[in-house]
Amino acid sequence: MCEGVEIKVISGDPKNVKAYFSDPGSALPVVLEDGTDLGWVAWGRRSDQSGRSPEGGWIDERELKHNCSDVPRYQPAIGLVDRYMAYDIDRAPHWFYVGPGRSLKCVVVTEDFEQRVYLVTTRPPAEYFWIRDRWPTFAHQPGNPDEQR
Repeated sequence: MCEGVEIKVISGDPKNVKAYFSDPGSALPVVLEDGTDLGWVAWGRRSDQSGRSPEGGWIDERELKHNCSDVPRYQPAIGLVDRYMAYDIDRAPHWFYVGPGRSLKCVVVTEDFEQRVYLVTTRPPAEYFWIRDRWPTFAHQPGNPDEQR
């Protein structure tokens, strides 16, 4: 499962920014599938945060098809990240590059006037079952990703 991400921020003073789900203030740069830039969106909902959006920072792609009727709106989106991190069973971090022109498939949940982004997960490839039982899914970035960060 993806528990941290690294984003290459192009605007202003170029730098790499890391965001971890464990940080309640974490956010990801997000665009909708049509390329609409949503800017930085709060990553998921923690158990101590109020709201009806799902608890956690991830949604299994199978759950998307069956369990999304209790929230106002889900929008397919793309998280513009360069790397993602997963902890293995011993809590050792492992970083993985997403790859050129690709990023993480996400869903933006809108509740009243608040938006939260969730990473869409699936079963991991066989070579990564030793890390976790969930793995991020990937999407192609619309347009030029360097213009969107």
